[in-house]
Amino acid sequence: MGGEDSSKRRSDGEDPGDGESKRQKSGEVMSLEQMLAKRKDEKKAPKLKFVSKNDRERNAEKDDKKKKEEAKKKSEESSKRRKDFLLQEEIERERERQRERDERERERKRRDEERVKEREEREKLRLQQREEKDNLMATSSLAEMNLLKLPDSERRERQAEKELEVIKRHYLGMKEQKKKMQKPSEKFRNIFNFEWNADDDTMRGDNNPLYTKRLEPQLLFGRGYRAGIDVREQRKNNSFYEELIAKRAEYTGEDVSTFVQPSKENLSFKNRDIEFTDENKTHWTE
Repeated sequence: MGGEDSSKRRSDGEDPGDGESKRQKSGEVMSLEQMLAKRKDEKKAPKLKFVSKNDRERNAEKDDKKKKEEAKKKSEESSKRRKDFLLQEEIERERERQRERDERERERKRRDEERVKEREEREKLRLQQREEKDNLMATSSLAEMNLLKLPDSERRERQAEKELEVIKRHYLGMKEQKKKMQKPSEKFRNIFNFEWNADDDTMRGDNNPLYTKRLEPQLLFGRGYRAGIDVREQRKNNSFYEELIAKRAEYTGEDVSTFVQPSKENLSFKNRDIEFTDENKTHWTE
């Protein structure tokens, strides 16, 4: 009962020392449970202890060292985990590469087997066809009667070709055409042929207006005449210069008589033409 009273007093916020002093005053004796509880409370209560400056520094150094060791340990653990992760990734990549190599090797072996099989089938078919040809040629009537003058080393295929030629020549009356001998001059004449042929014209039959309508060069200086060509023919066929001056006069409205002097120019050309005709009347041998 006494323990319950003491616990009630503690829960109500009363000081246990006050209760003990009251019990001493009242002459009450503490029970064994109360004494044990009191000792436990005394042990749990924090005890103040004086710590010198050196001890505090030493304790701080120990704490710093402990923190550094813990941080280093954490860093090493994280680095180890990262290395393990990268190593695991490299292992997985190597496994994937190995699988791809194995797959390529299997595919290569499969293709090789298919090629070998196809080669064997072709060889088998070729041998079969050769046997069939040999069987057909073995029954050749002309070869059995020795009508073909062929050496024994000739193949049966060659014998069959000769047989066909003999049959065609015998029944169709075919004659062999002798090859004509060409002279060296004729041979080189056919090789080195420098004559122009109309079939060699690459523009023949071309509908491109760039090639079908050839433009004559128009001179934009002087009187528009080219040297070395008959001036009279140029005047007949080329009126570009006069048309250009007429367009300029129509566009600007200026007088262009200074550019063209038809009467004087025509007169000078006529006089020169007369002189040429007079000089050309007599032959150069006279």
